[in-house]
Amino acid sequence: VVKGGRKVYSELVIRDKKLHARVSAHENRLHVHSFTKQPTPDGSTIWPFGRLQKLVPGEAPLVFLEMSHKGSVLGRVYLRLTADLAPEYRECLVHLATGQHGSGASLRGLKFRSSFDSIFADCPSEQFRGVSVPPLSNAGGVSAGPGDVVAWFGSGYLSGLRFQVGPCGYHSGCCIVGRIQPGSSMDLIKAAHARSRRGGELIRTITDCGLVLEQ
Repeated sequence: VVKGGRKVYSELVIRDKKLHARVSAHENRLHVHSFTKQPTPDGSTIWPFGRLQKLVPGEAPLVFLEMSHKGSVLGRVYLRLTADLAPEYRECLVHLATGQHGSGASLRGLKFRSSFDSIFADCPSEQFRGVSVPPLSNAGGVSAGPGDVVAWFGSGYLSGLRFQVGPCGYHSGCCIVGRIQPGSSMDLIKAAHARSRRGGELIRTITDCGLVLEQ
């Protein structure tokens, strides 16, 4: 249905409000994009999200993040959430990727900058303050290696996200939430201190995100 050019959307009801997410085929896998309040186009096929959710691995879901720079799509990063991640944090990240969070918070709009060994984004408190999570059990910190994705959950909300692409680094007050997966646009995330053609820093903005269906 999706490959045939039909417009397919998934529907989710939160607090008596209907939300819709576009469903697309990308590299032979179905992607459920983040939910919005926008109505579906006429003639669209609607699939209940509850049915599609059964195709998402419960303990290690695969999230996609599409990043752009000044309106031009740079590529996608695939993030596999780790199976040993606490369920509260896993659910939080999935909801932020799909737009399911009741507070309206989303990973869309996050801006990533470069450091010598990673790209990172600070999560604005005004956007994520309503994302309540329990205190970290490993508040002392973690050692992250190339390919690891690290998140900070400060003051009860997501406060930062980092993709480790260089040598191992020690990060305090955070936890490893997943790993970068094959199929990711590695040129998008591995260039430390990447610069645009005009000489300014290459700011990568998440302009689309969601879940990958795998079964």
